[in-house]
Amino acid sequence: MAYWNLLKKSIRGGATAPPFCYQDIILAIAASIYAGGGFGDKIATETACFTMLVLILVNSKRWIIPIVAVIIIACTVLPALIQSPFLITTLLLFHKKPSHAIIVLLGSALQLYGGINPFYLPLLLLILMTPMMVFGDNVDKAYIPTCIALLTINLIPTITPNKTPIAHQGFAFPYRIDAELIAPCAKTGTTYSSIDDRGNHTSAEILVLEHDPHHDLATFNWSQKRLWFQNQYYGTVLLRIATALDGYLYSNLGSRVNNNGLRLLGEAHQGEYNNFISKSSGKLIFSDSDFLTNAAIGYQPHLTKSLFTRFSLAHAILLGTVIPCMIVLLAKGQNAAIILLAATSITACGAVNTQKIDVRIVTNHPPWPHSTGVGGIASEVGTDKIIKTVGRTGHSRILAIGRDASAIHNHEKVIVMEGCARVKLGSIWYEALDIPQGDVDGIIDAIPIRQIDGNADTKCKQLLSGTVLIGTNSARKNSKAIYDASR
Repeated sequence: MAYWNLLKKSIRGGATAPPFCYQDIILAIAASIYAGGGFGDKIATETACFTMLVLILVNSKRWIIPIVAVIIIACTVLPALIQSPFLITTLLLFHKKPSHAIIVLLGSALQLYGGINPFYLPLLLLILMTPMMVFGDNVDKAYIPTCIALLTINLIPTITPNKTPIAHQGFAFPYRIDAELIAPCAKTGTTYSSIDDRGNHTSAEILVLEHDPHHDLATFNWSQKRLWFQNQYYGTVLLRIATALDGYLYSNLGSRVNNNGLRLLGEAHQGEYNNFISKSSGKLIFSDSDFLTNAAIGYQPHLTKSLFTRFSLAHAILLGTVIPCMIVLLAKGQNAAIILLAATSITACGAVNTQKIDVRIVTNHPPWPHSTGVGGIASEVGTDKIIKTVGRTGHSRILAIGRDASAIHNHEKVIVMEGCARVKLGSIWYEALDIPQGDVDGIIDAIPIRQIDGNADTKCKQLLSGTVLIGTNSARKNSKAIYDASR
């Protein structure tokens, strides 16, 4: 206890702390960096978030400490929770720091509007934070209506339907939007989906821009350098959470969408900003067809559902953190709000670990949907419609392990392994040897699997304790055999 009190005292600045104690300064800097998306860097955003959480933790009342600790642990397990500014807002309001809470929500609103380059947003918010620190938190009359307004702005994309796509074959492109996969909604009147920007885009409500055709809404020939879960995004809170959940989104985006309207999703990295999804004059504008083609749709179920207003875990996280914040604002039920936040965190983590997906991919490299390896399994959804969802976490039927990667079996029916991949099945480790066997036992480009430090069989296809192990360097070509074995 003595150590805990010393830690709290040091963070508060000690008994002789000046009016602007170190806690407020650090909290202000962290709030600005977090609200501004960490200069486009996800690590900076997460660091700022945990800094605020720790400061709140060590300055909380004793009974609230375990609850805040639960939220910190939950954010570690499920980083998508960090993308909800309302979680931090509620804690800051309870911590009697309304000016810091306003900065967090203001940053969220600016990201949604997209009127400035978000790369400079943390600096702007830090400048706005300075007078609030000087005059203290004497903004009781202003912060409630301000926060309610910003809450409303951020909730609009959640409760307002965007579009209901109709399955339509695009002109000159072999792609189509499958309405059954995206959202089982009724077809609405004049809703029209366009995969081709050479067509009459004035009548289309969904525009998907390609690499090569010239279009006045976009520049083109650009590709993302990193996996999506490594990036920090700007735009609606709902889509930020969805992209955090969809870690295996396709990176070859192709176009930069000119921001002629509301910026729904974009990324800033190293001073450069790229807009991926916009909403202009009632039209949804996508930077590339890979968002909506059957070949990649399985890699982004949360983003796709969120865009077309089908309820997903992203909605649950957002609403579950908004509701406690509104309780604080309207009913001043801080204690109940904090408990609700902790319950939301625990529930969200449980939902991630129990959500059902078709394929769980464990890989050290980008799992490209166009590849012949484990990353390309779900791309066959466009032909046979057999595999629809891919994820990094969840309860899956198929475990796909990339080259040089290791994984632990979690009740999957089929385990697909590339060369030098390892898997722990029960208490025994197995590995795939990178030795080509050709086509064996109905498996194309087969490789043998053996028990590590044992004398087990080295066939490419084995049945062990009710689980099928398949070794191949061309998982995509074997997608039908893999799917059949999982049924």
